[in-house]
Amino acid sequence: MKSSLIILILLLAFYTKAQQNLILNGSFEDTVFCNPGISTINQLKYWYNPTMNSSFVRSYCHNVSFGPRTGSVCAGGYTYYTFGLPTEQYNYYANKFKDTLLPNKEYCFKMYLKLNKQFRNGSNNLGVFIENSVISYSTTSFLVPAIPVATLTTTVIDTSYQAFTFTYNSVGGETDFMIGGYMPYANANYPLSFPNAQSNSSFFIYDDFSLVPVDIDLGNDISICNESDSLVIGEPNWIETNYKWFANGILIDTIHGQLKIKPNSNTTYVLQKQTSCTITSDTLVVTYSGTCPVLPTDNTAPIIPNVFTPNGDDVNEYWRISLPTGAKLKELEVYNRWGNIIFESEGTIKPWFGRTSSGEPC
Repeated sequence: MKSSLIILILLLAFYTKAQQNLILNGSFEDTVFCNPGISTINQLKYWYNPTMNSSFVRSYCHNVSFGPRTGSVCAGGYTYYTFGLPTEQYNYYANKFKDTLLPNKEYCFKMYLKLNKQFRNGSNNLGVFIENSVISYSTTSFLVPAIPVATLTTTVIDTSYQAFTFTYNSVGGETDFMIGGYMPYANANYPLSFPNAQSNSSFFIYDDFSLVPVDIDLGNDISICNESDSLVIGEPNWIETNYKWFANGILIDTIHGQLKIKPNSNTTYVLQKQTSCTITSDTLVVTYSGTCPVLPTDNTAPIIPNVFTPNGDDVNEYWRISLPTGAKLKELEVYNRWGNIIFESEGTIKPWFGRTSSGEPC
């Protein structure tokens, strides 16, 4: 009797128009609690204060708003302030990524910021810091001892929102990011923007953060036949990202990152992906045959399907292997991309319906 040990890693994608964002609560709309007095970043879900100094928020809790770019919530922080204090003061904000960043991948970071006109000075003193653990510093006043991965290239001098965008090449394993000042007062540019404001300080207002992968991968070219099921190709829609699909050179879709396809002839699909940082594309060639190949009856190896569509249409809903005659399954494990087991079978061949062990869709 033959015995097979199979370990399978599957990355599933489903047909959806929901926008994905690796920065959790990037627009600050998910508020944990509402404090009508002085607010801090800890009131907003997933965000946290990485230093001992306060980080401020304005939302529907307050009579006076900072003016969010979208929704009803935004956040604000000093790039420096004094108020007669003996040292320069800075505010920082931190957040955990939805997923750990993959190695050697390009990501597009984007945020929007403007000045608070209650304070006199503009500023160019803002950096983005990315780390592989929760970020924490004991300082209450000085700059954190960290090197930013990107900094403002212009000086903000008015109250109109402007985008701050850059491409980040990941090392792998990054989990958290932080924003805040990176230069001491003497090295930064703090032009006088609002002469009648209350103090010689500079205060940024932030909104609409996003981090999305730049690359697109349609996978290997495939062959289908007249009895094949529909295929889902592409990726779930990412925020701040536009898509264009072409089939044999003809534009067929400008909305979705994913398409369900079942061509009846040879078709070359091209997906063009435009982020705030750059434009990338990938090509998938689907070769069609009017007749399906006949599987041999004396199989000598397991038949392992490389695609299935657990999307609720009652077609090709589960994944299951087929063993050669006389073979017995020893052990089968399905891992997600982070190395966690989400399905396993031992001794018997059980179908997998594309869900985790707790029943959540992958």
